[in-house]
Amino acid sequence: MLATVGDDGVPSTALNSWIVAKDDRTVALAVDTRSSAYANLSAGRNGVAFEVLADDLILSARGKATIVKNSLESVSFPCALAHIEVDSIRDHTVSSIHFRGPRYSYTGEKGHRSDAERAIFEELAKDVKEP
Repeated sequence: MLATVGDDGVPSTALNSWIVAKDDRTVALAVDTRSSAYANLSAGRNGVAFEVLADDLILSARGKATIVKNSLESVSFPCALAHIEVDSIRDHTVSSIHFRGPRYSYTGEKGHRSDAERAIFEELAKDVKEP
C-alpha cells in the first residue's frame, strides 16, 4: 500500500504489488501514470509512506519518492518507474500473531500474466534512469 499527498494535503492510498528493493535504503516501484499517486509525485509532493505486508511481516516505511523513468517497457498499460529513498522503517510484526500477507494468483485465460509480472520485476530491478 502506497500513500502520497494530494494538492489539498489529504493522503491518497493505492495498492501496489510491483515493488523491488534496490539496496538497503532504496526501493523501485511501478506507478500507473493515470493515478493520483503519479500526479502527486509529478507535482513534487514526494513525501510518501508505504506498507509491506507479507507472511509474518508487517513493515511501515516513510521516505521521498522520485519518478526516474516515465515509461516502463514491460507493463501493458502506462506506468512510470519511481524510486523511494527510505528515511525510516517501523516493524509492526508481533511475535504472538501469525500474519498472512495478501496474495493473488492468475488462473485460466489470465495465466500468461505471471510471465508479464516476472518481466516487470526484472525491469524494476535494473538500475535505469532517463537522461
